[in-house]
Amino acid sequence: MTLKKYPYEFSWGKALSTIVGIKKGMMVLIMKRRIMLFCFSFLAIMIFIQGTPVNAHTPGPMNLSYDFASQELTIVVTHNVPDVNSHYIIQVNVERNSVDFLTRDYTSQNTTSQMSAIYSIPAVHGDVLEVTAICSVSGSVTNQITVVDPENTDTIPTIGVPPPLDMVLIITVAIVAIGVVMVIFALLRRR
Repeated sequence: MTLKKYPYEFSWGKALSTIVGIKKGMMVLIMKRRIMLFCFSFLAIMIFIQGTPVNAHTPGPMNLSYDFASQELTIVVTHNVPDVNSHYIIQVNVERNSVDFLTRDYTSQNTTSQMSAIYSIPAVHGDVLEVTAICSVSGSVTNQITVVDPENTDTIPTIGVPPPLDMVLIITVAIVAIGVVMVIFALLRRR
C-alpha cells in the first residue's frame, strides 16, 4: 500500500464532475472529443496556411554551361508552368566574380517546361559566373559555374551554391513541430 504525499489532492476533473454532475466515463468521452476537435482544428489551420496555389512554385534546377571558345554562357532553367505568358521567368541576373554583369527582363518563357537563353559574356580562366533566375509569381533559383579554359591545365577549386530552403517547407515544418510539442505537453499534463 502506498501513501499519497498529499492526502487531499485537488483534481479539476473531480471538481467539475461534482459541480456539473458528470460521471467519470462521460468526462473521458468529453476529453477525447476535445482532443479530436483540437487535432482537426490544427490540421485545418495547417492546410489553410499551406494552401498555396499549385502553379506558384519556385523555379526548378538550373543548368549552366560555358563555351570558352565562343565566350557564351548557356542557361536552362526547369520551370513547369501552365501559361508561359502569365507565369514565367521574369528576370535573369548574371554576376561575374561577385560583380553584377548582366540583367535581362522577360515577358514570357520559351516553353511550358523550361526557360533557356544564351548570353555573350567575356570571361577568363577561373572566373566565377553566378546566375539568378527570378519567377514572376514567386521564388528564384541561383547557380554558378567556374569558367575553364580547355587549354589551361591549372586546377580551379569549385564552390557550389547550396539550394535555398523553400519557405513553404520551413513554415510547414515549424507548424508540425509546434503541433507535436503541444500534443506532448497536453499528454504530459494529463499524467
